[in-house]
Amino acid sequence: DGGMHAPGRLLVADDVFSGIPEDARDVLADAIGEVSGLLGEAEHIEVAGQDAPLRGLDSWAWAARTVWGGEAWIEHRAWIEAVQPGFGSGVAARFAARAAVSAAELADARTHWAPVAAYLEEVLADGAVLALPAAPGVAPLAGGSDDDIEPFRSANEPIGCIAGLGGLPEIVVPIANLDGLPLGLGLAAARGNDELLFKVAIALCDAGVVAPVEIPDE
Repeated sequence: DGGMHAPGRLLVADDVFSGIPEDARDVLADAIGEVSGLLGEAEHIEVAGQDAPLRGLDSWAWAARTVWGGEAWIEHRAWIEAVQPGFGSGVAARFAARAAVSAAELADARTHWAPVAAYLEEVLADGAVLALPAAPGVAPLAGGSDDDIEPFRSANEPIGCIAGLGGLPEIVVPIANLDGLPLGLGLAAARGNDELLFKVAIALCDAGVVAPVEIPDE
């Protein structure tokens, strides 16, 4: 399989889990226990800790947000200014923020991208799998206002930026629930180890830990 590693160590990003509510953290700890039954005892790390080239998840989120935002505005500015589309309020606010990213800020944020990606490749060497929250909690209710959704979106940035900065494949396994609502566990691996994560998901299904998703008939 092209040199792909077999699933190896299970790593748990404690600094990421510490940023989500305690009830979600407790439920996901049980889910990690299920995965450790397959991959072995978990090793707890701080993914944005002292060994990282960019310290702190807030800094990681800033770098990702600045690059994504700045590049999105560069890509879409001409069309937005010419057409002046009617965005929803949340989308409009985010594009306004992206328009405010200066060239110097974008260049500064870009300098962190390659070092973080190289660092994550080293952390996840030899088939390591990194456990993350899939989200800060259960999904916001449909129809919520910007004020309802924005705190969730902001809390999600330090979670979502990790796979983005590292170019990592990540799957979400539905093996947890909170008050009867689904709460997924994210499992990430080094670049190129997509199939490794599929193997983990299949093994969890075979072990009865994850129920296959049933697609209803049309």
